[in-house]
Amino acid sequence: MMGAGTHERHTIGAHVDPASAVSSALRTLFPSGAVIEVRMPDLPYGTTSGYFDDFSALAVAVAPFDGQANIYFTLNEIDPRLIARANNRLRERAKNTTADGDVIRRLWLPLDFDPMRPAGVSSTEEEHEAAMTKARACLLWLHTIGITNTILADSGNGAHLLIAIDLANDKKHAAVTTNIVKRCIEAVACRFADDLVGVDLTVFNAARIWKLYGTCAAKGDSTSKQPHRRAQILEVADDLSPTPLALLEKLAAFAPIEQKHKYRGRGYGTFDLSSWLAQHHLDVRGPFPWNGNGEKWIFSVCPWNEAHTNKSAYLIRFSSGAIAAGCHHNGCAGKKWHDLRDTIEPGGREWWNKNDGQTGARSSEWEWPSADESEEAASGFQSGTSHEYAPEWPQLDETALYGLAGEVVKTIDPFTEADPVAVLLNILSALGNCINASAHARVQHDNHPARLFVVQVGDTSKGRKGTGWSTPRYIFSLCDPDWSKSRVKSGLSSGEGLIYNVRDERYEQHPIKEKGRVVGYETVRVDEGESDKRLLIVEPEFASVLTVANRDGNTLSETVRQAWDTGNLSPLTKSNPIKATNAHISIIGHITRQELLARLDDTAKANGFANRFFWVLVRRSKELPEGGAVPDELLLPLVERLTEVITFSRTVSEVKRDDDAKALWAEVYHELSEGKPGLLGAVLSRAEAQVLRLSVIYALLDKSNVVKVEHLSAALAVWEYCERSAVLIFGQRLGDPTADRILESIRNAGGAGMSENDIYELFGKHKSANERTRAVNLLLSLGLIKAEKQETGGRPRTTYSAA
Repeated sequence: MMGAGTHERHTIGAHVDPASAVSSALRTLFPSGAVIEVRMPDLPYGTTSGYFDDFSALAVAVAPFDGQANIYFTLNEIDPRLIARANNRLRERAKNTTADGDVIRRLWLPLDFDPMRPAGVSSTEEEHEAAMTKARACLLWLHTIGITNTILADSGNGAHLLIAIDLANDKKHAAVTTNIVKRCIEAVACRFADDLVGVDLTVFNAARIWKLYGTCAAKGDSTSKQPHRRAQILEVADDLSPTPLALLEKLAAFAPIEQKHKYRGRGYGTFDLSSWLAQHHLDVRGPFPWNGNGEKWIFSVCPWNEAHTNKSAYLIRFSSGAIAAGCHHNGCAGKKWHDLRDTIEPGGREWWNKNDGQTGARSSEWEWPSADESEEAASGFQSGTSHEYAPEWPQLDETALYGLAGEVVKTIDPFTEADPVAVLLNILSALGNCINASAHARVQHDNHPARLFVVQVGDTSKGRKGTGWSTPRYIFSLCDPDWSKSRVKSGLSSGEGLIYNVRDERYEQHPIKEKGRVVGYETVRVDEGESDKRLLIVEPEFASVLTVANRDGNTLSETVRQAWDTGNLSPLTKSNPIKATNAHISIIGHITRQELLARLDDTAKANGFANRFFWVLVRRSKELPEGGAVPDELLLPLVERLTEVITFSRTVSEVKRDDDAKALWAEVYHELSEGKPGLLGAVLSRAEAQVLRLSVIYALLDKSNVVKVEHLSAALAVWEYCERSAVLIFGQRLGDPTADRILESIRNAGGAGMSENDIYELFGKHKSANERTRAVNLLLSLGLIKAEKQETGGRPRTTYSAA
């Protein structure tokens, strides 16, 4: 065996016998006795899966499918107990497959070089060779870093590189391990992906399945120009000992970093990167797709060192709008977007600080943003006044896209203009309702089932709020057609109407008469009720719901609170006998911020209506002029898995946390349960319960009746986004209409402040002196404004300004 620093490799000869090729490849990749899963997810009758520690038996088992289906295997060391699911055999319509949490250790860091071509077809010879050339170039580059413990393989349509590693994947280390694998893949993609060959950025998860070497890649029909080819290992380093962590970190350091800046003052507009590149006549190739909705450009010559002509310098705009730049040569280490701007246009950043197209020059205390976030992200929901504070648009942490929900969101995202956050919350809400109320967490004597109330807040149609429901609605219509057809409704207008749609059957005592005389009574069913207690309400105009809920005598607010709490509903009137027990109601609503703040009055704050909802900022994620639906071949495997989740979840009763999740809950509980002031505090006051319900849904998506750290972490990431949304929506409002209007006007007045007479005129002389004084005193007591008395020669004049 050669040392870790050598480049010695040996070539694997082509196997005539496919079965021998399969078993030989697996023995190269795994230690003796290792358990792996083999999976065929795209068969007409569903997924076929099996668990094997006998690789010869595996080769025999998959042989009948070779060339007829695409056959995959798990790349990493999994829990050996899983072999009991299908012991050295294949099982059709498999309900359980390997999850990330089932992986014990990471053995391989995978790199997939895939030629750009239409989905569902094999590559041409030219495309196939381009991918192999790219992989070999990457192999040489990895050697310059010191990473030599690798395998080069033919995937059948492109090329694979596998880097030998040994990283723990237990609960303590999984997040760190996943991050370094992800960053290493991004570093390679940044260096080598272009318009001809892509590097798959989605293969970083622990339970990733991989093309089984020795079997045919059978995408589409095999033609003379686009033939089916056999995947095979081509070259193996003489030393496959694990790559040292220090070298992996060295590789990961080449990945572009998406910087998020917190800043003060008004937004700075949109930086037009394409125009900037054209304006300065920069020699770049691109843009190429980057990690979803981002873009990447490659410099023909490095802007910092003209000797670097091997396309090592790059420029990336992330889907969030953030910009990163750099070069993969050690001599350019540390070069970033700011350095690029200083190189191309000396002094340009200083000019941008003073002339950003907004309301004037910034103060010197501003931290320069990376010209990265979009105009919406920077400006938030500004009123257009020069003194309003505009915090940064919230960013959804990748942790929220854990598991199957994340896979669905990422599959839908390239085909929709909807915000991924909207798609995610729609999926979680719909799933939670579709399964019914049986699965629940318990807090003392209260049950918390998987029902959510979500309101998406955006700018009319430009927020693409309705678009975010389109594909999830279609997915669940395939998972549960009956539920989709009869239990998804809109038109929320009264408490009685809501109860009617989930009402119990009702009986009355009717008299029995003989010859005109009552001789007894019989029980008669007068209303068969609604046997299916599930109900998902989708309200595109949630403003109308708030309007009717605020009307005197309307019971909607009270009934909605009962629906969230217990599902036991009844109007507070003697004359109406209608009622519902164990109703399972979820709500998805859409509204603009202006409508929300105008209609969410102090009563809604006080009675707890608002704090039962997630208030979520959404916006259009991209422009897709041609639109387009997600292809069924991408959706149907997800539909199958969601259907399995729904079936499993209906068998679950109480869901509890495991010990690690309990420890994490103890860490975050204080912050979740800590009160906040004003209207913001009112709408966030059920944080603990909301996170609890989310964690139950994430657990069920893993077909688990136990909440684990990964489920709780995902729930916390969603809640963090919702909390930051609430800060932008409600953060500067007290929930007191008079005080809020005075505070807004004082802030807009700037240094001039407002006099008592100005406040009097503000309300058109229609607010009493007592009401104005009460509101002003409230603002003074909270330290939001300050009062200054000025001598006028007569009665002193009081002026109020922002504190």
